[in-house]
Amino acid sequence: MAKTVKPDGHADTPVQCISNLLEKAQAASADEKDAYIAAALDLAKNLDDYLTETTTPASSSLRSMIDDTMTTDWDELHKSGKTKYHYTTNFCAGTYEAQFVATLCQLVNATRVLEVGMFTGTTAAAIAAALPEDGKVTT
Repeated sequence: MAKTVKPDGHADTPVQCISNLLEKAQAASADEKDAYIAAALDLAKNLDDYLTETTTPASSSLRSMIDDTMTTDWDELHKSGKTKYHYTTNFCAGTYEAQFVATLCQLVNATRVLEVGMFTGTTAAAIAAALPEDGKVTT
């Protein structure tokens, strides 16, 4: 049976935990390597879900925008000539990315924001919701 390992208690971030586990795997015996690699992989695979679950929930309108973006067949739109470029859902900021940028705007008391590189507007919408009533987002 494979040994279960956990990152040591000194890591402050998930990336540091993964790094620690992989460094331990490099130094481990052949029998122990798989356990360290499996633990690092498990942490990496579940990181997005963890961040989404622990971040302030998206508003219903932002959630709808994200869902629409994630379920759009971007390959088909490109093949049919409806988009000039070949887009993927990876272009879309998810809940925690959008909320993080919105939080940064609140922390600096932003009233005007220039967003460069908008895809379907999820981050712009999150920023707009975080700005004061007279705030402005330019995309």
